[in-house]
Amino acid sequence: MTDAELVDGIRLLAETEGIFAETAGGVTVAAARKLIASGRIPRHEPIVLVITGNGLKTTDALVSTAAAHPIIEPRLDAFERVLSDAAVEAAFSKASDAPPPGPSLSTSSGRPAPAAPPSSGRPLT
Repeated sequence: MTDAELVDGIRLLAETEGIFAETAGGVTVAAARKLIASGRIPRHEPIVLVITGNGLKTTDALVSTAAAHPIIEPRLDAFERVLSDAAVEAAFSKASDAPPPGPSLSTSSGRPAPAAPPSSGRPLT
């Protein structure tokens, strides 16, 4: 299993089920995806994956793949300044490459957004 597959497993679980798992959870999801792809686990059968660890224990596995966010001093004026700067950047960004109207079709990872609500039994493929 590659590091990229592990991180993809962590992100898939977070984006579809709202669970921030540690690296062992990413391995579990990635291994299940491989077993489904190989036909060892039937594609349309429900399965249960046991995720026991919290992602806060191993954030270092995701740090290099996460988007950068500003560090904000704990003062209202600092927050308002960052918020104002973000609004200006968003306005310029929208003007230059506005997406077509309608709902967003992808998540922050670029993966298509899930069509089903979290914990709906959506396949891992």
